[in-house]
Amino acid sequence: MQTGLDGDVSLVGAVALGVGTTTAAGIFVGSGLAVSSVGGAAIVSLLLAVGAMVELERNAFTPGVGTKGKEMTGRVVHARHHRRCR
Repeated sequence: MQTGLDGDVSLVGAVALGVGTTTAAGIFVGSGLAVSSVGGAAIVSLLLAVGAMVELERNAFTPGVGTKGKEMTGRVVHARHHRRCR
């Protein structure tokens, strides 16, 4: 039976694998210790931290999406429309 994998790993692949497993182990061990000492609040804080990191990344790469174009559909135009109508 042939799986199609030849088993060759480049230096970049080996370093990426090592960094990824070390980071993942640190996250799981750290969150496990936090949950055992603090309780369920650690899970909430972890989710908030991950959400904040996602938002920071999203805002860093798309800073002016709400201002591009003449009329965009969605909440931005809806909010502008209601401010003008008051």
